[in-house]
Amino acid sequence: MNLSDAERKDLILTHLSREYPNHFLLTKAVALRARELKSGSAPLVDGFTDDQARNQSVLVALEEFYAEKLVIKNNQPEPVVVEIPNTKPSTDTEASVEADVETETPA
Repeated sequence: MNLSDAERKDLILTHLSREYPNHFLLTKAVALRARELKSGSAPLVDGFTDDQARNQSVLVALEEFYAEKLVIKNNQPEPVVVEIPNTKPSTDTEASVEADVETETPA
């Protein structure tokens, strides 16, 4: 079953309306992300090339919210990228932390 872009948008909006009951906030966040995509930002969801993201920016922004790649935090209309924390520090960071610990003198 292949859905048209309009049908896909309707389904996503129905789902997101339940998750974000403030429609104005959701609209603002999607518009901000769509503007970023039009400016050349890379899409956070698979299945879209950079050109498609620029040409179908609203659909891509909706897909990103639907896939929970973007969220709205603290009732701010700015989309926030959900980042996975880096669990292992780089070797440069470890070396600099060890050097700082060694150079400190007790008071």
